[in-house]
This record gives sequence, structure tokens and C-alpha cells, in this order.
Amino acid sequence: MAEPRNNNPYDQLLQEAPEELHPVLQFITDHIKLFAIGIGAILLIVGAYAGFSAYQDSQVEKAENELGAILIIQDPAERIEKLNDFLGKAPGETDISARLALAKACMEQKDFQKAADVWGELKNENENFRFVAWLGQTKCLLLAGKPEAALGELSKMRSEAPPTYNLMINRQAGEAAESAGQYAEAIRNYQELAPQVPPQDRAYLEARIKTLEAKL
Repeated sequence: MAEPRNNNPYDQLLQEAPEELHPVLQFITDHIKLFAIGIGAILLIVGAYAGFSAYQDSQVEKAENELGAILIIQDPAERIEKLNDFLGKAPGETDISARLALAKACMEQKDFQKAADVWGELKNENENFRFVAWLGQTKCLLLAGKPEAALGELSKMRSEAPPTYNLMINRQAGEAAESAGQYAEAIRNYQELAPQVPPQDRAYLEARIKTLEAKL
């Protein structure tokens, strides 16, 4: 007898993702809310992955120790400076952790454009982390006041990402379209999102759609 198909998008995402990303994606599964891919969630995801990635390969122990010392620096500006220096000489094994830490520090400094650039580099250079990084990039573009750019990236991501990412794409695209004043596009994304969420969230979305329809 065939096993029942798992329709939970987050569980499917965990099943399809590389094993090394499971701690990050499990965090998303446990903590994500309807419109909660905000700065706090992204910072926590960054921290979860950076902590998981450290100290796995003894051959790069020295570099990891150096990176660990940088990560505990409290001042984001100083951390950014040290991380930029580190990335210029770091071995490839520590690259993802260092770039994530740099994105986190830039977000703490509210330099969302720089954070978006770092997420974009991760998206383009690491296939295993591509779609998670892409979501980080689009959220930071939105936070940087560039909702149209965020929508453009989300449109490209929609054509490439597995269906398990549709819920997150629709949510961010709806938010970006609404911020850009593209209310018809926001409505379309919220309508696609509504069947994928619990009933209480669906009622909220339906009310939001009505509010936007009144602005058309």
C-alpha cells in the first residue's frame, strides 16, 4: 500500500533539501507564520545555520576558530569590517557561514541593500542554499524600500523554485506588490496563498483582499 502523500509544504521542503540545510529549514518549519519572514526571522535563520556550519572540518579548524571569534563581536560595524577581511582569505569550507554572518551584521545595521547583495551572492554561488538565500535577498530588497526589485526577483524565483516554495513566494510577493501599490498583483498572490494556509489565516487574507479591492 502506497504511503499517503505529505501535503505539508514545509515537510516537503525538508524532505527535498540537502541534509546539511535541515537545521535551518526545521527552524523555519517550527517558527514561520503567515507574514513572518521578517528581519527577526531571517536573523534567527542566519544564526541557526552559521552555528550548525561551524567546526565540522578539522582541516579548516584555524579558520573556523577565527570566524568564531569574529561572530561574538558585539558591534555590528566592527563585525562587518572583520568579516570582510576574513572573506578575502577564508577557505571555501567557511564561506557560507561567513557570508551569512555578514548578511546578519548588515541587517542589524539596517544596511538592507548590502544585506540583499550578500544574499544575492549566496544565491548565485551556492546551489544548496539558493532558494533560501533568494528569499533573504527579496526580503532585504523590500526592507531597503525596493519592492519593485523584490517583485522582479520573486518572479524569477517562481519560475525556478520547487513547488514547496510557492507559499513563501506568494506571501512575499503579495507583501511586495502591496508596498509597490500594485494592488491587483497583491490580490492575485494573496488569492493563491489563501488555500495553502489554515482557516484562521485564510479569513485574515480574505479580509485583506477586500481592503485592497476597495483601493482598485
